[in-house]
Order: sequence, then C-alpha cells, then structure tokens
Amino acid sequence: MEKLDEWLRTRLRINTWRRWKRIRTKVSNLIKLEVGKSLAYQWGNTSKGAARVAHSPILLRTLNISYWKKKGYWGFQHYYCQWQADGQPSLF
Repeated sequence: MEKLDEWLRTRLRINTWRRWKRIRTKVSNLIKLEVGKSLAYQWGNTSKGAARVAHSPILLRTLNISYWKKKGYWGFQHYYCQWQADGQPSLF
C-alpha cells in the first residue's frame, strides 16, 4: 500500500505541475507554498518535464503528505489500516 500511495502522490504532483501551465503561475504558486523567491523562479522557469520536476526536492518538500491530507487525500494505506482495525467484513 505504501508503494501505491507513493506512486499516486507522484502522479498528483505531476498533474499539479501540469495544471500550473504558465511560468508566472508556477512561480506564484511555489511562493504561496513558502518557497523562496529565487528558488521559486529557478524551478518555475525550468525546462525539465513534469515527471522530472515531480521528483525534485522542491516539490517533494512542498507537495508532501501533509499538503495532500489538507486537500482531502489521505491515501490507500490509511483506509486499509482503518478497514483492518474495524474488523474485516466477510466478502461472501
């Protein structure tokens, strides 16, 4: 479950980076996520692809697990552990 959550968070970071289409939008959103102005400009103006940027330290630090929990995504592992703690219902 951890690998699946990690993969899905990576896809979410890729999707978020692609949604911020323009350089100005990327820089302003990175500044809103409390990244310094110079780093925000460097990463906002990068020519690297979305998948490469999704694994960058800047997005790993800003779009981390707590960011996604605030947005409402708790992850599969959370629900799986909750399901096990409640007692697994019979499937058949």
